[in-house]
Amino acid sequence: MIICGGDFTCHPDTESDCLDRDKHTPMPIGYVDRADWAAAMIARGASQRRCPTCGLYAMWSPPRRPLTKAMSQ
Repeated sequence: MIICGGDFTCHPDTESDCLDRDKHTPMPIGYVDRADWAAAMIARGASQRRCPTCGLYAMWSPPRRPLTKAMSQ
């Protein structure tokens, strides 16, 4: 049996039309994986902020407590 999700490999933003997308924090690709990753980031003290160019909440401050190795890749 294969269960979807659990791939927290972070990828840079290559789909956005934002001129400053290189400043966006790399995140997992899938919707559920990204939601789980974001919950883990918030639980460890990270916070989101808006990109000044596109207005998306795509920029994250580093977490105060490190993520597990599987979530930080």
